[in-house]
Amino acid sequence: MTAAVVLVVGSALLHLSWNAAVRRQSGRLRFLGGLQTSGGLVLLLASVPSGTLFSAAFWRAWPYLAATSVLHALYFYALGRAYRETPLAPTYNTARGVGILATGLLGWLVLHQALRPVAWAGLALIAGGVGLLSWRRGTTGPPVLVWTLVVGGAIALYTLVDGAAVRLVSPLPYAAVMFLGSAALLAPGALADRDPVPVRAAILAGVGSTASYGLMLFAYRLGPVAPLLALRQLAPSLAPLWGWWFLGERPSLRICLSTGAVVVGSLLMVWP
Repeated sequence: MTAAVVLVVGSALLHLSWNAAVRRQSGRLRFLGGLQTSGGLVLLLASVPSGTLFSAAFWRAWPYLAATSVLHALYFYALGRAYRETPLAPTYNTARGVGILATGLLGWLVLHQALRPVAWAGLALIAGGVGLLSWRRGTTGPPVLVWTLVVGGAIALYTLVDGAAVRLVSPLPYAAVMFLGSAALLAPGALADRDPVPVRAAILAGVGSTASYGLMLFAYRLGPVAPLLALRQLAPSLAPLWGWWFLGERPSLRICLSTGAVVVGSLLMVWP
């Protein structure tokens, strides 16, 4: 279990770091395109030795591949729009909170998955934390809030799609096609951005994104999913400090309170 905890903590830090890199570049599509393309190529190379990329089961999963590519393109586009104007912590934590909130509600409404009272309490805390962030004045006006909510909604939808798909196909080639497919969908906007971006930073962000995903997969093989998923909420709890230390974004009391509500609510949602 110790090894699983180390993997999850590493995954959380990598996930937060690539989001911080996107925020540093103000969510530019050219940077996001480089991130997705490099991440997809890494996953593609990793999946070739297994031989699962060309299996019959993989190609029968094309509806899931198409759906997740569209949803991830929407996710990255909305994430970039939100990071143009909003600091790391409120965008990151609102998106993750809304994602967990929407996933829980969709599971209850669509999949008829029962929620325990403690999970409903977690949903209420997440909703309260997101509400605190939505009331911020200044740069966090309704348009930015809308993009952040779109990010959270996309997370919930692609979580349901991917959860069904990985029962049919190997995760590595599936994720590779997802990254490259969403990159292709956003390519027109990325190519229209003529200003240069730091290529090395984009590649490192892409590798960090895929590594974060891979570490969680390996962790799930070493320990129970629910506690590890709860530990994954380390990333939102660190977002205000990360933004302060590395981006110079000093968090307000409102951001700290909302972060606490989102993190505690997420723990209640996923803890067994």
